[in-house]
Amino acid sequence: MLPGWAMQGSRGDENRAHKGPESASSRRTLGQWVHHPEGITKSAELGFAPRGHLAANRWSLLAAKERTLVSRDTNGGTTRRDRDAGKPTAARAASLSRRTAWDLTPSRLAMRLAERRRGPRPLLDLADSNPTRVALREPAAALSATLAAVADDTESLRYLPEPCGPTPARVAIAAMLREDGATVAPEHVVLTSGTSEGYAHLFRLLADPGDLVHVPAPGYPLFEHLAALEGAETARYPLREPRTGARWRVDLDALAASLEPHSRVLLVIHPHHPSGSFLDPEDLAALRALACERGLAIVSDEVFAGSAFGAEASPGVLVGADAGPLHFVLGGLSKRLALPQLKISWIAVGGPAAQRDDALARLEFIADAYLSVSPLLAAAVPELLARRAAIAGALRARITGNRTRLAAVLAGGPHELLPAEAGWAAILRVPGVRDEDALVMSLLERGVWVHPGSLFDLESRTADGTPCAHLVLQLLAEPSVFDRALEILSPALARCYGFLP
Repeated sequence: MLPGWAMQGSRGDENRAHKGPESASSRRTLGQWVHHPEGITKSAELGFAPRGHLAANRWSLLAAKERTLVSRDTNGGTTRRDRDAGKPTAARAASLSRRTAWDLTPSRLAMRLAERRRGPRPLLDLADSNPTRVALREPAAALSATLAAVADDTESLRYLPEPCGPTPARVAIAAMLREDGATVAPEHVVLTSGTSEGYAHLFRLLADPGDLVHVPAPGYPLFEHLAALEGAETARYPLREPRTGARWRVDLDALAASLEPHSRVLLVIHPHHPSGSFLDPEDLAALRALACERGLAIVSDEVFAGSAFGAEASPGVLVGADAGPLHFVLGGLSKRLALPQLKISWIAVGGPAAQRDDALARLEFIADAYLSVSPLLAAAVPELLARRAAIAGALRARITGNRTRLAAVLAGGPHELLPAEAGWAAILRVPGVRDEDALVMSLLERGVWVHPGSLFDLESRTADGTPCAHLVLQLLAEPSVFDRALEILSPALARCYGFLP
């Protein structure tokens, strides 16, 4: 994952600053990790990065540079550049873009994690979401058989570039999406090399430099970085945790109040990560009405589609999209089939026909500029999707089994496992803890690595105002590994915070 350039002091934050009190989640942003003594920054171990300092100081830096280059001589009135013309000068380093001037200084937590990984003592990683490292047989078996068939096909020896991706792959993806009830044809699908590239394409399509993309909080820490790399800015809108059940709801009033003339995109995660909540149909209807009124597009991250725990999964947002506004759905094989190494993802487009076709023509032009999807790997998509039921079943068994183990260990104690409808993650709430980072460090020293909830913008207080910490655990680990981690996790939490007699 790419780290992001600093957004503190950016127009998006200034806009929010004029809107009165902010929620705790919007105050505790990734940017503030920079100032926290144990804040997380980019590292190979974490894979996430906070925003740096540059944007907050960029005007002073630019002013200093300008003074250096074109300062005037008070006696002669000429510039230093004029006086030095023709004189030999020392070689100057090439200038690098300001948007890539990230603060890459490792935090204390990141450095300690790297030390623990290098050390002799075992580390049980409950933050690992890489499905290729957790002994899942079904994805590997499907991939081996499918790639063997592709290798035997003489067509795989030819290169016939298609900007939107090979037609057979798009036919298979469109057929899968239609099972939800969506009106989608193969020509409405554009393949990308990973979901991050899909986001980059969409931000290029939908936003000019300085335009706003509205993203949910809690949510992924990657969105603002991807938007910034395309010159766009992000503004968070809050999701509200339910008092009962697992369905988080969009704070529609807060979202509407945050919209600006340069707002362009409403981004949703369906099902949401890390909460595992589906987008409520009432919220989707309200978002559609708001988007039509304000001329916005809806982008839905549906990479965890197909991961519902029960039989009743909510359909994707393409269902009913024909009436508008423009809808863009992102999906991929990384989560759907637990095959991230293929780097095959897609954008499916819905909405009024004329708008949809105009957007698709522009997307095709963008994709044609890169041609990043391997036709050889894309040739495997139809057969792999035909095998998705077995893979989904294995994933569901692993995740629900580990979730059941976690719930049993926590039963009767002060810690709370938040309800979820889908996804690969679990959120554990630890009441009474005021220093979440210290808690994560304490668990790391005992041999278990989990993500702090603040990385995803989870609140540091419950709905009634009680201080708490949130830990985000991935549920993909082998059951034996997960059980060993729980044997450390539960008593460590209790001992550290006085929950045992």
